[in-house]
Amino acid sequence: MLLCRSSAAYHGGGRASIAFVPVEGLPGSLLGLVLPRTTSTPQARAFAQTLEETLAAPCTAFPV
Repeated sequence: MLLCRSSAAYHGGGRASIAFVPVEGLPGSLLGLVLPRTTSTPQARAFAQTLEETLAAPCTAFPV
């Protein structure tokens, strides 16, 4: 599995079975927010709205 350095450190910090190996020549990575439409909470919708406003990118997968 290919992860960015911060994700590898967060999920594998201190585990000998996970190592960071630099990879060059790949485009920047993208992250996305995924929320269930039927069971989302007001807090989750507010978080999605804040991300949309902060990043100035529409949240197309989950309309708020």
